[in-house]
Amino acid sequence: MKAVLIVVSALFVSSCVDDEESKSSVLKRASFDFDCPETQIKSIELSRNDGGHVNSYGVNGCGKKTVYLKPTWDDYWVRNLNSDKTSEL
Repeated sequence: MKAVLIVVSALFVSSCVDDEESKSSVLKRASFDFDCPETQIKSIELSRNDGGHVNSYGVNGCGKKTVYLKPTWDDYWVRNLNSDKTSEL
């Protein structure tokens, strides 16, 4: 039973680290795309894949917002240009 708990705990911690790295990557990418300081960008998790990892974030900052997606076949976040909006935030 202890072994199962250790494995489950390790997977949970690993997932959290992956999600934090993903969020950090998205914020850096949005900062570049929006020409906006990273400190002014907010993100929200929109969905997770079957493995439990975040695969889309909604991002806004400096009067702009968009959605970043992580395709299952790629390790990189891509901007969904159909979701781009200029808004009064």
